[in-house]
Amino acid sequence: MTAGVLGDRTVDWSFMQDDALFEEGDFLEKREVCRNVDLACLGRKFFITRRGFKGLAPATAQKSDLVTVLFGGNVPFILRSEGQYY
Repeated sequence: MTAGVLGDRTVDWSFMQDDALFEEGDFLEKREVCRNVDLACLGRKFFITRRGFKGLAPATAQKSDLVTVLFGGNVPFILRSEGQYY
């Protein structure tokens, strides 16, 4: 099994063994994809909301933070409560 380490987590890259994703023997392209995924995830952690939405959050995100799309926006924001305000 091929694995990469992201922060304190180990990521299973076994899906990359599926040659249907790449031309046969294109090891360098597979390696480049793995490297780019690793870089995109640095300093982030995977999350799943109560409603089942999945995403990447900053490494500082906490379980009690609120994931929301602000009015007029098209990307989610992570908000942290400070007393009665966010």
